Amino acid sequence: MSPTPSRHPRWAIQLRAAGALIGACAVIAACSTAITGNPIPAGNPAPVTTAPSATTSVVPASAITGKLLTRNELAEIIGDTDLKETATYTTPAYITDGVDPPECGERVLVNNTFSYYSNDRAAMDGNGNTGAGGKLAAQVVSIWASAKSAKQMLSISGEDWRSCKDGQPFTLVSANTAQQWTAGLMTITDLRITSTAQRQQPTPRTCSHVLAAQVNVVAEASVCAGDGDTNGQANQIADKILAKFAR
Repeated sequence: MSPTPSRHPRWAIQLRAAGALIGACAVIAACSTAITGNPIPAGNPAPVTTAPSATTSVVPASAITGKLLTRNELAEIIGDTDLKETATYTTPAYITDGVDPPECGERVLVNNTFSYYSNDRAAMDGNGNTGAGGKLAAQVVSIWASAKSAKQMLSISGEDWRSCKDGQPFTLVSANTAQQWTAGLMTITDLRITSTAQRQQPTPRTCSHVLAAQVNVVAEASVCAGDGDTNGQANQIADKILAKFAR
């Protein structure tokens, strides 16, 4: 199943040039081979034309530089050492092949949320990292044309993530191996979405996934590990990214 521009008629969706798949693998397993399948093409977003609100301090796209956490900061949060970068995220890469049912991919894969495909997305940066102990931390920050468009991105993401119901079993294919997962609890508010998923096979682990908005900035974070408070850690990463922007 591949998404089409008509999926969310409220937004003018523009599909763009191809991106790497390694990020998907980096989020779900300590491996170097990406999930099977082809991402929706992605590229640099069109220039922002939406006028900033006179009453909101809109963050310019140029402010995205230097806002990601360092690997040392991530390592301290997730309780691992010697983190290595395994993926970079500067454009969306929506993957459905190798995910069954396909709507569950957004629950667990970073940079895999369809609502990133909007002309209101002004800038994007992110990376995936794996520690010596096998824990994974991924982070993405995006800047939007207005606070309204950032909040709308979260609203649409909540609708999409919710299509994979709590308790739904699903399969992800990584490195030619089918991994068995179960969607966990999800919470949605106006400015934050949190979700968990548990891998049953081959090795049990939990991934916690967060999207959070502040003015026209959206932070996405995911932590995957066999133990520890991955939900609290993912939220902490998102909060620390947002704290780097003026409120």
